[in-house]
Amino acid sequence: MQATREMIQDGVNIGYVEIFGEKDQDKFLFHYNGREFLVDDQYCMNPTCKCNEVGLTFIEGKPGNPCFIIKMKFPHFRYEIIDPGAFTEKGIREIVDFFKKNNHGSVKLLQTRYHEMKQKGKEILPQGQDVRQKEAAVKVGRNDPCPCGSGKKYKKCCGR
Repeated sequence: MQATREMIQDGVNIGYVEIFGEKDQDKFLFHYNGREFLVDDQYCMNPTCKCNEVGLTFIEGKPGNPCFIIKMKFPHFRYEIIDPGAFTEKGIREIVDFFKKNNHGSVKLLQTRYHEMKQKGKEILPQGQDVRQKEAAVKVGRNDPCPCGSGKKYKKCCGR
């Protein structure tokens, strides 16, 4: 998938490997209870959006079957389940906790990648071209959808 200006402006989550290739991808490979998992990370590249989160798809085995998807917030690394797949909430919690505790530096690497993706978004979007900046000039109510395109209410996103 090629990241387009429209995708970046709309706040579509884009995979890190789609932009930068598979560097450091081995840091997101781990074994849990005899099963091999790979974590694929996706980010909003809109430089004006202050979402501070990463989408993580947990993939099992090779070539890879997506298992479940979570959204993790920075800086506290709390997460919410977006798509549990066939996993229970308890099972997801155990796998994610294992990943956070045992993949040394991986969680901090996610935060570094977030900043790299935002920087790349700045490079791709020409100055003054971001439609979100124009929308932000309009008064946004606390309960209105956030103009960054995250789908959240303004008070729960950029209005913090």
